[in-house]
Amino acid sequence: MHELHTRRSAARDLRHEAADVVFFRDHPNHPTSAHEQRVSNGEEQRYRDANGLNFIANYHKGLPHPDPVIAEVDRAAYRLMLQALTSGEREDFEKIPYGAALPQSRRLINPRAGLAFDLEGPDSHSLRIPVAPRIDEPRTAGEMAELYWMALLRDVRFDDYAGNPLAQAAAASLNTFPAFTGPKTVAGLFRGNLPGDQVGPYISQFLILDVPYGPFVIRQRRRTAAPDSDFMTQFPVFVDIQNGEQPGIQLPTVAGPFFIRNLRDVTFAVRTDVSYQWYLFAALILFQMFPPPNPNNAPPCMSGPLDLGNAYFPPGAPPPREEGFGTFGNWHLPSLLAEVATRALKAAWFQKWFVHRRLRPEALGGLIDVTLRPGPPNFPIHPSILDTLRNPNIPGIPGASLARHFGPALAGPNKPAGTEFPDSFLLPQAFPEGSPMHPSFPEGHATVGAACATILKAWFDESFIIQNPKVVNAQGGGLDDAPGNPQLTVGGELNKLVSNISLAGRSAAGVHFRSDYEASLSLGEAVAIGILEEQQNTYAEDYSFSLTKFDGETIIIGSQYW
Repeated sequence: MHELHTRRSAARDLRHEAADVVFFRDHPNHPTSAHEQRVSNGEEQRYRDANGLNFIANYHKGLPHPDPVIAEVDRAAYRLMLQALTSGEREDFEKIPYGAALPQSRRLINPRAGLAFDLEGPDSHSLRIPVAPRIDEPRTAGEMAELYWMALLRDVRFDDYAGNPLAQAAAASLNTFPAFTGPKTVAGLFRGNLPGDQVGPYISQFLILDVPYGPFVIRQRRRTAAPDSDFMTQFPVFVDIQNGEQPGIQLPTVAGPFFIRNLRDVTFAVRTDVSYQWYLFAALILFQMFPPPNPNNAPPCMSGPLDLGNAYFPPGAPPPREEGFGTFGNWHLPSLLAEVATRALKAAWFQKWFVHRRLRPEALGGLIDVTLRPGPPNFPIHPSILDTLRNPNIPGIPGASLARHFGPALAGPNKPAGTEFPDSFLLPQAFPEGSPMHPSFPEGHATVGAACATILKAWFDESFIIQNPKVVNAQGGGLDDAPGNPQLTVGGELNKLVSNISLAGRSAAGVHFRSDYEASLSLGEAVAIGILEEQQNTYAEDYSFSLTKFDGETIIIGSQYW
């Protein structure tokens, strides 16, 4: 009885200690009302016309847009959404009017996830991210330019960028935007800025190598979207989608099967995924990699290039009598990835719905399209992106304007036979429905990816060199050795995986800005680190995990650091 009481007390004390870790972390004082100025860029209170605030720079997809010419949101409907976000009550969400007739109207995706509490990890309301760039700022202009170029280059193979005139023009164009934070070279086009992002092939090894999945092997070839399948290039269609109407167009596909060759392939892969599956795949791939010099010493449940602080892989020592399984083994890690994923989503959803409410790129494309028409209204768009779109020539390709490409050339399935559309400045979407039904900032995929990549960096040796790296062949159905045998590390390829999914997958689809991805990195990372910190005194084993944060700082988490 004494032993039982001691265990019960120890379990309770441990939970109290973990709760204190959470309680004494920094916790910003977010205002409780959705109508108050929060830690955002202030656009909700900034932009107005003669009739008051017009909410043009905020998320309002799925609400009524009564004017089919300019597609501004119904202001009373937007205020009802704010009222629901203030109260958090279901009956208030039910008062928000639909923009399209039922049952064709899409629903808002899970706003109240941002109000959920968790029993592990930082409270979702305790984390802050930088504010989003405003629509009148030069950084947003550069990000929109990148998105237009991504739309033009969706069907071009990554390995063909160096000799492709449009890719060269894209790099030249992005160099005219000083505030743009992404790479501005053809070799770096549409990549991230993290260590490893610009080393070797564009696509991470974890998106092309075979995945051992229990008794199965998943070969990462798949069907994909058909070329030139771009949507929302007509303003009436754009208005319908902003109203939340379910599009009647199916995304055409080709069977392949193909490895990921271009932006379109990545956008299709992440359209209906489970957001953490790519990091589970990475873990399963890594389990099959053995570090030199003692590959035969790794027992079945302790495989892969493990972090030297793993409880069952002490540096310079022979393998212990035990091996990991439910703790510090190959059954521990997959469940840990799922743990951080769901909590990362809640953190992102609080920021999306209750702080920033940033508009989606498709909506900014609508504001740009209206502004570039003759006559009013003129929305407060930074002039650098307007000048780029007005230019009658793509740099180096006279007579080929971006607008001309986005009208007749990229109309895709929206273009009836024999019909020529006028030039359009709308941002072509890779999906008929455009973006998901939740705000843009931060990005869900990127927040989950950052959290999962942080766990993988803790678990595995980030400096381990991946042997015999591969690249997709010209036909897209096979793999060749990567030219020059680049030195690809586990840490670099995990960074690249996050960037691939977020930039090549979501931004290239037209549904996210680069800054959505960039702000998500620290958010997801903080969630994962918080969970690791709270778990570190729950294990019987001694261990220490080292990991490199996205800002380059190396930290150590483990039982001896409690």
